[in-house]
Amino acid sequence: EIPPNEFLLGMGESYGFGLAVNGDLLSGTSSPCATFRNPTLCRGGSEFRVMNLEVWGFTPAETIDAAQKMELRKYLVTESIRSQSESQSSKLWGSEELTQENFYRR
Repeated sequence: EIPPNEFLLGMGESYGFGLAVNGDLLSGTSSPCATFRNPTLCRGGSEFRVMNLEVWGFTPAETIDAAQKMELRKYLVTESIRSQSESQSSKLWGSEELTQENFYRR
């Protein structure tokens, strides 16, 4: 877990980050940066609130369906390992309940 006051992402260097997002993903800063030769990207100061954040990930899968199946498989393995280490009283979804459609609704 990243403390909220720690930078999660910072781009650029020399004189400051051109763009930096805090670990809480709710705020960030911008300052002039030699790397990108940009001014401060915020109006009225160097700090900003994140209104919308789009995050991209990379996968070795060639299709969305294959990527979803890989994610589901990883989840099932993780839950299987977790269930073995926890008490028997915790109930996981049965295989007939955990379909790909239900997985993405959780």
